[in-house]
Amino acid sequence: MEKGLDEYFDDFGEAAKSASEIARNLGLGAVGAIWIFKNPDTANKLLPTVLVWALLLAVVSLGIDLLHYVFKSIALYVFFKEKERLYDGGQLTKEAVEDLHAPPYIERVTWTLYSVKILALIGAYGLILQFLASKL
Repeated sequence: MEKGLDEYFDDFGEAAKSASEIARNLGLGAVGAIWIFKNPDTANKLLPTVLVWALLLAVVSLGIDLLHYVFKSIALYVFFKEKERLYDGGQLTKEAVEDLHAPPYIERVTWTLYSVKILALIGAYGLILQFLASKL
């Protein structure tokens, strides 16, 4: 897919915004988890093992989600600044700036992170469903 330089900068902004939103949600989730685990009236084991694994996969998925957008925002910003520098230096024409291809590594890494976070979340929900099915 071909894009102009301004579109890559817009993508950077969107990725950075998403990273900020995810970080906020992770922070709130951590507060919630700490609140649950701080209860002094609970027994030694707070959750069944299957739910601990589900929680772990969900947290991994959220962490990779944050990493996904942080990587994408940094990679697109570096790409944008390099092309902007070339354009400002007269090494890229206006037509070339309107028809750019991002380096393949950006797409490969972002798709890999996306796939892993989705698989981790599917695994978490699979374990939750397994737990619920065992209670029926």
